[in-house]
Amino acid sequence: MKNIAKKFLDLHPELEKIEFIYVDFNGIPRGKNASPKTLIKAFDGGLRMPISSFVLDIWGDNPKGTGLVMSGDGDAICRPVASSLALTPWNSRNTAQCLVSMEDGDGKPIFADPRHILSKVLNRFTELGLRPVIAPEMEFYLIDNKLQANGHPQTPLIPGSHRRYQDVQLLNLSEMDDFEGFFTLVEKSAHSLGIPAETAIKECAPGQFEINLLHHDDALLMADQTFLLKRLIKNCARQFNMNASFMAKPFSDEAGNGMHVHLSVVDKDGNNVFTV
Repeated sequence: MKNIAKKFLDLHPELEKIEFIYVDFNGIPRGKNASPKTLIKAFDGGLRMPISSFVLDIWGDNPKGTGLVMSGDGDAICRPVASSLALTPWNSRNTAQCLVSMEDGDGKPIFADPRHILSKVLNRFTELGLRPVIAPEMEFYLIDNKLQANGHPQTPLIPGSHRRYQDVQLLNLSEMDDFEGFFTLVEKSAHSLGIPAETAIKECAPGQFEINLLHHDDALLMADQTFLLKRLIKNCARQFNMNASFMAKPFSDEAGNGMHVHLSVVDKDGNNVFTV
């Protein structure tokens, strides 16, 4: 595994920072920034983070009764997910990111790690000779990075103007063109991270869009890619003085956001078992 880290560092001598990331129970990215040389240490089992951080609530507090908050707040070994190691084009510094999964000193998965939970579910499919095929559609709003006076979000200014959208239409390409810089960075970043983002469309409400992922039969990888795409979109939006919101209903009088998931299950011969 050290060879993966060394090869990556040799390919990118300009690298200034590595982001080690994991996802908690609420889908919030957590982790740490480190110097590039830490990558070799991480692939050798030398990177650790607190186990209890998996169950932090959305305010960053430790809820009671989880069984993970102990005296001294024990750490777990963070194993890098090699498929996620990639450059992040949206950063101002030369940066790479890498997902990690946690395990104890004996190499056993930490039961609270969402990636390990999903792996256990997928093992049950494997035992049956089946594979889930997944393709999410992710809806989001681009919103102004400045809130209204009442603290509510507002749609972004139309690029190059001082106006905001009022009336919009589904699949309107002119709105896509207005945010071409943002979508170009999203496309470039998704390609760098190996995320199969297939299409982007204008949705029903002002500033609302959707990006679809191309289906494949590695559900754990798809979960990683979906999580990283959401983070990617948020970071790209910040480069254009906007925020991206995936909240179900950021505007009470406009269409809500969904994350539709196309799902099928195939057998060892590739046949869809949902087909009658």
